[in-house]
Amino acid sequence: MASLDSLLTRQALEKGVVRQVLLDKAIGLRLRYIGTSDVSSVTVSTAASLILITVAVTDTFLFDDPGAGGRYYTTLGALCDDINATGRWEAKIIDALRSEDPDSFFINGAVTAGTDENGVVCYDVLVDTSAAETMAACLSPIGPNLDMPKGHRVHLLGINYAVDNTAGPATLKIYKRKGMFETLLYSSTNIDDGTLTSVSWVSGHGMISGGVDEELIVFFDGTVVDAATLYISLIGLYE
Repeated sequence: MASLDSLLTRQALEKGVVRQVLLDKAIGLRLRYIGTSDVSSVTVSTAASLILITVAVTDTFLFDDPGAGGRYYTTLGALCDDINATGRWEAKIIDALRSEDPDSFFINGAVTAGTDENGVVCYDVLVDTSAAETMAACLSPIGPNLDMPKGHRVHLLGINYAVDNTAGPATLKIYKRKGMFETLLYSSTNIDDGTLTSVSWVSGHGMISGGVDEELIVFFDGTVVDAATLYISLIGLYE
């Protein structure tokens, strides 16, 4: 249990945060090379594989059954865990759920190195919205930037979104993620015609809170389709 001093310190440092995800810009995986060689390429073949090549070694992660008992991946969680197990790469799931299937999920092609807000060189493997047929945004005290300090948490105050999908009784969901475990906190029917829509708990002085170092993922399914105006914006607090 956190001490009173640590709780008061977090509250004193509390600040507002916004996380926005646009069409085909959700980060499925954020990768960082932690080995001792040089990176040659990071490449996605949408319905086939993720290939990480350095001068020293090639790591290939297949999305389809190669036969003969070969290793392949049917969940992002298993894929992420095995990338981390190489000891050469660090992988983190951001705007997605561990249970989602990486087959026909990512944007096809080469992934260019970028730099996050903490100055860390990373490779963002983006989600192809129409291929995945889902869309998510993550509000996190430990991401999407790498090397974030531990011991913080986030609160979700509201959601603004414009999503085109086939709405159902639970096509808008909110999960919390702690390490390898994801728990459903909230579900409802969303507005499904791409209309700008807001969901807020602030008027009732409410919010959805994660625990220390827990992430909150707002997730839409129901066959999400492409639309130029599609987006999810999360309004929250970081403490």
